[in-house]
Amino acid sequence: MATCYRCGVPNANYRRTTYTGYSSGTWWSKRSYGAGSRTYYGVRSVCQDCARTIDRGNTIRFIFKIAIGAIIAIFFFNHFSSSSRRDSSSKKAASYQYSGQTAKVASTKGLNLRDQPGSSGTVLLTVPYNETVGVIDKNGDSETIAGKTANWYKVDYKGTIGWLWSGYLQ
Repeated sequence: MATCYRCGVPNANYRRTTYTGYSSGTWWSKRSYGAGSRTYYGVRSVCQDCARTIDRGNTIRFIFKIAIGAIIAIFFFNHFSSSSRRDSSSKKAASYQYSGQTAKVASTKGLNLRDQPGSSGTVLLTVPYNETVGVIDKNGDSETIAGKTANWYKVDYKGTIGWLWSGYLQ
């Protein structure tokens, strides 16, 4: 009859792989020539309670390794997919097909060129009164400003691409 190597209980009927020793990796240690320090594991007899404890620890370590692997995979997936999106969006900016149409700013205060359609978009710059812009796309969202309803146009103004509200374009 074997006794549990962890707690000394007799009738240890379970076998588990556990830590059995450590080698410092010195030159006189024949088991680890040139390998540095090593941790050794072996199969030992344990009681039922110790077997449960070992299994629980192994399960927790396994789940932890899976979680870390998933986090790393998500990081790399997001990193590479976002860089490819940045590359494709910069290619799109360079390859716009202009409709050949132009429009003039009719507001004496000028119009704010925004980064996205809608008055909530960030203002990139203000296009002055009577300046001409190249129209890229007229299919932007519709919005009512000061009682007028009009669409947002995607335009190019001196190399800057953004959105202008068409209510004050001619």
